[in-house]
Amino acid sequence: MKTISSKQFYELGLKKNEALRDVRVTSDYNIEHIDGAFNKPVEDFEKHKEEAKRYDTLYIYCNTSIDSQMFCKYAEKHNINAINIKNGIVERKQKYPTNRLKKTLPLMQQVHITAGALILLWGILFITTGSPLYVLISMAVGLWLFIAGATWFCWMARILSYMPRNK
Repeated sequence: MKTISSKQFYELGLKKNEALRDVRVTSDYNIEHIDGAFNKPVEDFEKHKEEAKRYDTLYIYCNTSIDSQMFCKYAEKHNINAINIKNGIVERKQKYPTNRLKKTLPLMQQVHITAGALILLWGILFITTGSPLYVLISMAVGLWLFIAGATWFCWMARILSYMPRNK
């Protein structure tokens, strides 16, 4: 898998028949993205792989390179020339301009805050009431997060994506 830094990409720029693809969820793209990027989430690889083959080179980024690395591995198997931009938009926005469109938190950050708050709240309720029901609820949320991590599908993210601030 080919990888370049944000600095290298910034200095190279895009040439004819090259494209910059943001593989994060659409709500994160709508909050902030790199100028010139188009958005096709990594989960939609199969739907858009023929479109991706039209480019000589695709530069790929996400938040921190996890999804972009996954995309590049899929692309390699399908003879698509994809180059991962190391450390994604997180590194890019520290040194170079991005397009910030909304003042809201990225979806996964909202998931982490919501899940953490729920577990904290249930822990406090368990301590104050002594009811084992709150332990079961905490275990259910923990299992939910484990499954989301293992399957790359998060129900909490799906629910939060329907909130008005994420449209």
